[in-house]
Amino acid sequence: MQQAEKLSRAWGTTAEQVLFATGQISEQEYYQALAVHAGLNFTDLDQHPPDWSFFKRVAQRALGQGDIVPLGAGTGGLQVAYAPRGQAARRMARMADEPALGGRLRQNIFIATPGTIRKALLGRFHGVFTQSSIDRLSRQTPELSARYHLLPLQKIFLLVFLISSVAFLLWQPFTAYTAGNLILAAVFLAVTGFRLAAAFRSILLGLEPHEKPVPDIPDRDLPVYTILVPLYREANMLTALVRALKALDYPPAKLDIKLILEESDDETRKKARELDLPYAFDVIVVPNSMPRTKPKALNYALQFARGDYVVIYDAEDRPDPDQLRKAVAAFNEGSSNLACIQARLGIYNPNQNWLTSQFTIEYAALFRILLPALEAIGAPLPLGGTSNHFRRDRLEEVGAWDPFNVTEDADLGMRLSRLGYQSRMLDSVTAEESCSDLGNWFRQRTRWFKGWLQTYAVHMREPHRAWRELGLRGFLTLQLMMGGILISALAHPLFLALILYGSITGAIFRDPGSAFGEALLALNIWNLVAGYIGGVALGLCGLKAAGIRGLGPMVVFIPVYWLLVSFAAYRAVWQFFVNPFFWEKTRHGRARGRDLSVTERKRKISTAPNIP
Repeated sequence: MQQAEKLSRAWGTTAEQVLFATGQISEQEYYQALAVHAGLNFTDLDQHPPDWSFFKRVAQRALGQGDIVPLGAGTGGLQVAYAPRGQAARRMARMADEPALGGRLRQNIFIATPGTIRKALLGRFHGVFTQSSIDRLSRQTPELSARYHLLPLQKIFLLVFLISSVAFLLWQPFTAYTAGNLILAAVFLAVTGFRLAAAFRSILLGLEPHEKPVPDIPDRDLPVYTILVPLYREANMLTALVRALKALDYPPAKLDIKLILEESDDETRKKARELDLPYAFDVIVVPNSMPRTKPKALNYALQFARGDYVVIYDAEDRPDPDQLRKAVAAFNEGSSNLACIQARLGIYNPNQNWLTSQFTIEYAALFRILLPALEAIGAPLPLGGTSNHFRRDRLEEVGAWDPFNVTEDADLGMRLSRLGYQSRMLDSVTAEESCSDLGNWFRQRTRWFKGWLQTYAVHMREPHRAWRELGLRGFLTLQLMMGGILISALAHPLFLALILYGSITGAIFRDPGSAFGEALLALNIWNLVAGYIGGVALGLCGLKAAGIRGLGPMVVFIPVYWLLVSFAAYRAVWQFFVNPFFWEKTRHGRARGRDLSVTERKRKISTAPNIP
């Protein structure tokens, strides 16, 4: 204990947390020794379960952070099982030395481990935690929840729009075609313009990758950091994941790592039991319930978080070891309304095949060029699905994640902005696995597009209110990044088919017959050509900024890749109406080189610069 006290002063934590984190003693051994020292009885709640008849009303926060449960009536009153932590353990030891008070303590208080107490609480109140993970946002701000899908007014608007469009097309086909062409061309033009502007900005700022030094923050000043890792059917990823998280440069006693498993996922649960997980790792099992989505699992585990800050990693993620320290420094430097910091995402299997190379180019463009451009103008960030760092109190204040939105990260970025909070980019990289087979990629991209459509539908329920809360830049970002990119993906094959048809039949070379026809034809050709130029420019700039070499020639295949994206967009629209809450699982663990440790990955950057 004396040795642990010295290290606890350096880390800014308690002595028992140091003992647990360094593996010198288990929870069971510590609390048994504490019971002996304080002259109290130790109880195993697995053998002697609590008496829940004494729980009349229980606050949910007390459940999540519970340290005490009732055992029943004793000769001296109500008996309880208690797991004192930190200074509470010291006070209990001192109180037990007082004969009168110590006598009452010995009669009524039994020592138990925090783990068994939480297990008992979960066994009794799992329904409370589960329902909260599902209902929290829809109760708190129902107008911002995707649970209600399309509101009646939105359904009426869509129905009237479709009927009117079909009637107009039948009545005035040429006029309807022209109007539709102009609308789609305007959206395509706006998206292309933003891409070109973002690429030009990155060129002006310089494209060479650079990394800021790790901030020098003493360990004692670092906060407790909760890491949420949702896993489903990913037993094959656990060993490498644990190794990557253990490589994080952060005091072990201040890490609260939640491995979030589904009750029905026997294989992953079995693998987690087989691993010798350090004290910082905590396995959370989410009871079976619908919807079975990643955001619902995150909400469930958040109720047991101990940290002041929260970050999400996926099973295949390999974060830079210094990422948590950089995030803390960024929060310290930011204003009080800075709620979220997004780390850059990169790909660690870029050269596996054609599909992974295109995915790498796309990620480099998004996280190196587009998102920093949005940050520069103070626009909301459509967050990535992983490596989002949050102030926990702000995250809980806005209702956490929407369990009914299958792209919960993009929605949360918009919701934070609407409620007055900021998001920023972080100068740190998390490497993850790109889908290497078309079916897996197609399912993932369908889910992303469906989630963007959900997000757009939710935040456009009251457009005037969204404009007021987001401001002009935020509202335009919503139109551009959520609506515009989806519409562009849907329109791309139409423009391509139109121009190819005109080229094959020769109609594109004939006189359109009017200045307006010539202008419309020129606009369509410009949109297609400029769109490809913008995509290529973004890809090349992103690769340069990320320091990735060797993939430059692959940008010529962007038009083919965009066609695949378009097919996924059409499938997403179909699913949005017939199966909106269905979560299509992305399979991981198929990448070559996925078993590289974080240390090895960092060391090999100089010899293999295509690895972010």
